[in-house]
Amino acid sequence: MSDATPRRRGFRFSLRALFAVLTVLGVFAGWLVSEYRVVRERAMAIRQIERDGGSVCFATQQPLFGRSVLSLDGSNMRIPRVRQLIGDKAYSCVILPPTYRRENARLSYLQGLLPEAEFSFVGRFPHFH
Repeated sequence: MSDATPRRRGFRFSLRALFAVLTVLGVFAGWLVSEYRVVRERAMAIRQIERDGGSVCFATQQPLFGRSVLSLDGSNMRIPRVRQLIGDKAYSCVILPPTYRRENARLSYLQGLLPEAEFSFVGRFPHFH
């Protein structure tokens, strides 16, 4: 008689399980890339605003012209945690240069890109020139 014990096999999985895992990883990677693109687009828009003579306030900056820039519960200043980890910031106010006043398409694009921010124009506040 042979006293052979069955050999233990390594971890086994089916081809269906492999495809399922690859699909889930692909969907996650696609979502992460889309979030990264939003972060990059927001950063490019902010850089362009600053180059054109505007400025921005971050949600963590407290006093702005004698008032708090955060709402009472801070709910309108939140951005998804994943985007924060990628490097995005929440903006509380965007002071646009006067040339943007005539460009309604650009203004609506920026409002869609930065929904948490309040928009104003240079000249409305004396501290920004």
